[in-house]
Amino acid sequence: MRRLGSLADWRQRLDWRYLARLLASLALTLLLVGLIFDLAGADPVAAFEALIRGSLGNPLGVEQTIELGAILVLAGLAVTIPARASLWNIGGEGQIFAGALAAASVALKVTGPDPAIVMLLALLAGLLAGAAVAAVAGALRALTGANEVLTTLMLNFVIALLTFYAITNWFPAAGIRGSTPEIPRDVELPTLLGGDITSGVLLALACVVAAHVLLTRTRLGLTIRAVGANPEAARHNGIRLGSVYTVSFAIGGAFAGLAGAIVVLGIDGLLARDFSPGYGFVGIAVALLARSRPLLVVPAAALFSIVTVGGSYLESAVGLSADVALVIQGTLLLLLLALWVIPPQRAAGVR
Repeated sequence: MRRLGSLADWRQRLDWRYLARLLASLALTLLLVGLIFDLAGADPVAAFEALIRGSLGNPLGVEQTIELGAILVLAGLAVTIPARASLWNIGGEGQIFAGALAAASVALKVTGPDPAIVMLLALLAGLLAGAAVAAVAGALRALTGANEVLTTLMLNFVIALLTFYAITNWFPAAGIRGSTPEIPRDVELPTLLGGDITSGVLLALACVVAAHVLLTRTRLGLTIRAVGANPEAARHNGIRLGSVYTVSFAIGGAFAGLAGAIVVLGIDGLLARDFSPGYGFVGIAVALLARSRPLLVVPAAALFSIVTVGGSYLESAVGLSADVALVIQGTLLLLLLALWVIPPQRAAGVR
């Protein structure tokens, strides 16, 4: 009887209006993008087929989609955790850079211990670096009331420039080429089942579960959600808002920093100046689509990953630039806002 009751409760809680709006947004996105394809001189059906075939229709495309999806999952979580406390983390990009730099530095500079230990230390360094950068924005909000949108946005540029400086000056031999030396093969993340997909995918999925448990099964998660629901009420009940702000940002930044470490240790095998095409900013869109629910971040990230990877095949298939993927993502976000799939006042979907 309890199981039946739980199922009935789940059905009652399901927001059918949200689902209908989401499906309408996706359908309108297909129509508008198809019109754009037609105006650009490409067959819309052939273009959509190429997009799906490029991301899911061949082994290489599937691997790229899964790898990119894992990075976008972590970038989405970086926004999701602070959002549940009614905070905006626009600094995921800088936190990813910080994590990548820290991981590369450890992987290349630490040579004494066993390579597996160095790999774990590099992952931990990336996680902590992202957390530290994000915690700065949280501390500024807590101590001075500084707007976290502005502080996290500005930190993106600061960390990116510091990373560029470090690549050139800490690794001068390779820094001239705009990248660090290659990470030693025995320090890179292991692959799954002998393929090319790295264990970073499993780390991303583990982070999703951890974020869900944190928000729904722990006192800290309850505190974060209480602050997000009503900061004043939370403060009157003895919750220290400043601590919650700082911790929420630190947790979100840790996920972003881990994403940077996975890119360096598992995907690229080195740290290049242009290693991120905007992972942190796409993570904002992922979190918005997921309404800041960790479990929903996975399908949201998968959607953006499919569009991004598939978009890279459009030029060879129908003569369209890969930048069309950005058009698709932007159109979808605009329609999500227009149809209130993303609430206008609480865009992060806290409620």
